[in-house]
Amino acid sequence: MYNIKFSDVEKFLSYKPNDNIFRMVSKYRSNNLIKQLIFEKYLKDITKLTLGVNSIIDIGCGEGVSLYLADKFDKKDELVGIDLSSESLDVARRIVNGKFYQTDARELSIFKYKEFELSMCLSLFEHITDHKYIISEMSRISKMSVITIPHPLLFRIICILTLRNWTRFGREENHIKEFTIKELKEILPKNACVERRGFWIVATF
Repeated sequence: MYNIKFSDVEKFLSYKPNDNIFRMVSKYRSNNLIKQLIFEKYLKDITKLTLGVNSIIDIGCGEGVSLYLADKFDKKDELVGIDLSSESLDVARRIVNGKFYQTDARELSIFKYKEFELSMCLSLFEHITDHKYIISEMSRISKMSVITIPHPLLFRIICILTLRNWTRFGREENHIKEFTIKELKEILPKNACVERRGFWIVATF
C-alpha cells in the first residue's frame, strides 16, 4: 500500500522565504505534531479514494497537493484543477503534471458530461455558496464525486488546542457556512455516503 507522511509534501516546502510563492505554501509548514498527524490522516484518506481512478478534476485545487499525491501513489492519465487564485495555480503548475484553469467553482459548464472519473471538492464548501448547483455540476461532469468539509465542532477544538482563532472560539473567519453531517446530507443526492473521518466530514456520491 502506501504510507503518507508529512514529508510527502516536501516539494511544496522547498521554497525559500525570498521566493514569492513562500507565502502560499507556508500553511503546509508546521512543527506541531498534532497538526502533522491530522494533515497526514486527511491526505491518506483522500488519496485512498483516488486509487484506481485515471482522470480527476479538483475543484478549488489550491496549490495542487491532493492531485500531486494522487498521481504520486497511483499514476493518473488526466489531472485537472480549477481555482480562483492565480498564485495557488502557479504553485500547482510547477509541481503537478496536469491542466489548470483560473475560474470559479460555479463555472464548470466548460467540461463535458461524465468527462472525468472523479471530481473532488476538498475543504471548499465552507468558503462558498451555491452548494446545490456545484453538487449537480459535479455529478454531471464525473462518474463519482468527493466532497470534504471540516467537522465544525472538532475543527474548532483543534484550532483552540493549537492556539488558532481562540478569540472566536476556534471558528475560522473566512468560513461562510459550517455543515453538520445531517445538513450536508440534505443537499446531496439520496445515494450519497456521508461519514466522519478524523476531523473531516467526507461525502461520496
